[in-house]
Amino acid sequence: MALGITQIFISFTINFIIVMTAAKMAAFLTKNPLCVRAKKMVYGQRIDFSSNKNGAFKT
Repeated sequence: MALGITQIFISFTINFIIVMTAAKMAAFLTKNPLCVRAKKMVYGQRIDFSSNKNGAFKT
């Protein structure tokens, strides 16, 4: 019984840390202007790549 409770507690703690870290990273990347510009550039290239029938970047 004690081992099960310990495992649940450790699992909850690790998952909580992962979620909080992801939330902080998302907030940082959203608020940082350099990251926003880089993200838009990368997403724009991916859209160009996926929308081209030849599978190449538009020039």
